[in-house]
Amino acid sequence: MKDILVRDKLTGLYRGLVVTIARDAPFSGLYLAAYTQMKTKAFEDPDSVLSTTVSGLTAGFLASLVTHPADVLKTRIQIAAGRGKIRSTATSIYSNRCNGVV
Repeated sequence: MKDILVRDKLTGLYRGLVVTIARDAPFSGLYLAAYTQMKTKAFEDPDSVLSTTVSGLTAGFLASLVTHPADVLKTRIQIAAGRGKIRSTATSIYSNRCNGVV
């Protein structure tokens, strides 16, 4: 943390905040919608351990599948030396998509 503060000042601690929020908000919405639908529509007893477990696993998988590209972008921006910009980082990921991203 000291290195970040010396190199990037206080703003370095918040690198990737915008893209983190842009990833977390859709994830939470998708997760909640999928979880609620699974529990109420797919099981006779929506309060059982089985319905809770299967609904949670399915909702988490679906939400992660949709928001994974934003998660990769967030991680690349956070580990970038200096200031990572969203557009340039996204362009770099897309142009190098076979380099560990896909």
